[in-house]
Amino acid sequence: IGKGSNDGIASGMQVVVKGIPVGTVESVTGASARVTLYSSRDTLTEGWVGEARIPISLIGRGGGAFQAELPRESGVAEGDAVYVPGPGALPLGTVIKIESNASSPRSVVHLRPTANPFTMTSVTVLPSL
Repeated sequence: IGKGSNDGIASGMQVVVKGIPVGTVESVTGASARVTLYSSRDTLTEGWVGEARIPISLIGRGGGAFQAELPRESGVAEGDAVYVPGPGALPLGTVIKIESNASSPRSVVHLRPTANPFTMTSVTVLPSL
């Protein structure tokens, strides 16, 4: 992004688009900063899913995609919202598919991000909490 430490940006700050979380500041120079998107390949993001606030560890798969594994009997359903912490509960995405196999105690959960990384033209960097 075109802002850096000269503008008060620091590593670890959360980055949002219209209030929707998309990543964190990874590194900073005086005039610029590098942001790692939550959906970047193999990026781990902790959050929760659904009204029951079931803890979930999301793995970025690149291109805006996320995946997670949960116990098959977790109660998570397609259409459930997924949130990450920030100033309040920030909506990260929605469960779009759950793959389960009767021989496995775990299900694979796929998400669609709330913010499309291919249409972002500007971001907001939130001050550290």
